[in-house]
Amino acid sequence: MVTSNKTTFEYPIVGGLRISLQRYLQPACGGIDALPHSCGALPMLVTSHGLLAPCPDGEAFWVGLVAARGVSWTVRVEASTLIGASAGAERAHVPPACGVPGIPRDDTSWWPFTTCPVVQSAPACRSLAIHARRGDWGASGAVCVELVDAEEFESLAGKPVPRLDTQAAYGGWRLP
Repeated sequence: MVTSNKTTFEYPIVGGLRISLQRYLQPACGGIDALPHSCGALPMLVTSHGLLAPCPDGEAFWVGLVAARGVSWTVRVEASTLIGASAGAERAHVPPACGVPGIPRDDTSWWPFTTCPVVQSAPACRSLAIHARRGDWGASGAVCVELVDAEEFESLAGKPVPRLDTQAAYGGWRLP
């Protein structure tokens, strides 16, 4: 249930750790072997149950992680499929990691987080459960991200989903 119309591009999952959903054009091969170049963050709607995020057709995303300086985190992202089954979970240590690429495959690659995979054998995500713990026994936090199509998101948020601009992809250059 949506109880707010607050949208954000970064969300503080717990003090000292923020998440974002970094979008990109879904690859035709279906899998990825590294974090793809981001074409910007997807908007997220803050709800009473967590976050609601769009996943437009043809797009996928990875979970961006930004930790406060001098603070380390263990982050676990578990994806649930459209039929309610767990698609798998991935763990990251922040720093040095700055993101979670997707759902682990049997090799060293990942399936992208997406609701409409281009490969029939790839999982279609319904939601993500993101858990974070500082150090071994420090602060912890969690958030559920429910994924919807762009039209439903726009209806609930009252704001349009920005178009994907592949020309805006981060190219690895230093920012000013």
